[in-house]
Amino acid sequence: MSTLTTLRFSDYAKIIGGKQGFLIYHSLFSNPVIIGPDIYNILTCVMDCKENISVPCDSRIDQLINSLKDQHFLVETGVDERELLQQKIIKHCEILASGSQLRHLDLSVSEVCNFGCKHCIHNISVGDTRGPKKLMEWAMAKKVIDRYMFNIEKHNLSESEIHFGTVEPLINWSLIQQSVNYCESFYPSIKHHFHIETNLSLLDMPIAKFLKEHNVKIAVSIDGYKAANDMIRITSSGTGTFDCIAEKCQLLSSIEYPLSGFTLTMTDKNIHSVGTDILDWACEMGMTEIDMDIDLLSSTGLSVEECVNKIMFLHYECLSRGLKTTGTWKMPYMNLINKLPLSDSVPPSLCSSAGGQNIAISPEGKIYICGHSSVEIGDISDFDNFFNKNGRFLSLISSRLSGQNKMCIGCEIESQCAGQCQVTREVSERTGDNKKVDFMCEFYRTITRKLLIDKINKEYSCETDNFGIFFPEKE
Repeated sequence: MSTLTTLRFSDYAKIIGGKQGFLIYHSLFSNPVIIGPDIYNILTCVMDCKENISVPCDSRIDQLINSLKDQHFLVETGVDERELLQQKIIKHCEILASGSQLRHLDLSVSEVCNFGCKHCIHNISVGDTRGPKKLMEWAMAKKVIDRYMFNIEKHNLSESEIHFGTVEPLINWSLIQQSVNYCESFYPSIKHHFHIETNLSLLDMPIAKFLKEHNVKIAVSIDGYKAANDMIRITSSGTGTFDCIAEKCQLLSSIEYPLSGFTLTMTDKNIHSVGTDILDWACEMGMTEIDMDIDLLSSTGLSVEECVNKIMFLHYECLSRGLKTTGTWKMPYMNLINKLPLSDSVPPSLCSSAGGQNIAISPEGKIYICGHSSVEIGDISDFDNFFNKNGRFLSLISSRLSGQNKMCIGCEIESQCAGQCQVTREVSERTGDNKKVDFMCEFYRTITRKLLIDKINKEYSCETDNFGIFFPEKE
């Protein structure tokens, strides 16, 4: 007999059961593995027994025990697993302080919009906190680009990523055009990746051709088919926008630069009207991906179960049509399956902003981690000191990294969710209403469990060795 004399089952080891197999993961380190019933029964004994237990002396079981130790599911008595994660976080913060992790620049070229959507994330999160809404001027854009490119070249990086936002950027089209041409002319050794998030209403043929010529990736929001979209995505005068957006999508297709997909937001106003018709339309347009989410800021007036069921229904319908699904709802699951907090160079987060890889610059040169954040963390005029170890940037990011969120301690997806959306939390703190944060916590936990069960049922085979474990496929 073999005795597990010094081992205990980790407090952070979580088990999800499928139809036949099980998946174990670590809420701090992820390390997902799929196991069969025999191994699950052994682990149950370890979990239930407070004294040392004995298991049959078998080389396969010894190998199993070693595997479970390697994945931190079985740990030595006295081992502080949080300390292991803390050491990793300290090292990552040291790297962040060098500025070498900065990968994305978000230029808030316009704080103005010609639409009047009530669920607008920027208006709800920022509103008038930054003062009158402005357009960025070329002098500021050039200054920001030069600072960003200096940092790129300083760290011998060969690629840059610039996003044009924050509300409706095409209102400031001449600046975007000038910025793209400037980057390509004055920094030719860098491979530039340009992105723009627009409602498309101001798109015309010359703009479309420029975007195609310079391979500017276009993101657009379409909140369901005509009826569902027009309930919430409206012009400043209150009229629906679907027909206009669809027309512009056709324009892009006509020059062989079609959209690959769109973002779909559901609120309590349109969620029951969003159906498979929008997915069929996406397929007809040759699209391949739908980025969907429930409203991250406003109360949906719905239960967690209703929201989860709606997202999962659309997810399955997308899969049946060959459409890929993305969204913040999927990020904790994707982090769990694909990221390893103890070994990956960048800890998991809900988005690159919370991980310290993104900065957003307002028209006045103020720096935020996200274009929709209201928490100022620097100024482009003092960019040389931006990454200072005692600065606001590192203070904010370090508080958001895996294991650092007080509100997340003990959560079953603590490292995988890493404190959810920064903007959701900011709005909650500013209004003193934590209901939305609590709602999103339960939403992420519930939908992650459902996705993991799907994973088990898809990949577990009854023919698996009784004492074998295997790693789920990455996605």
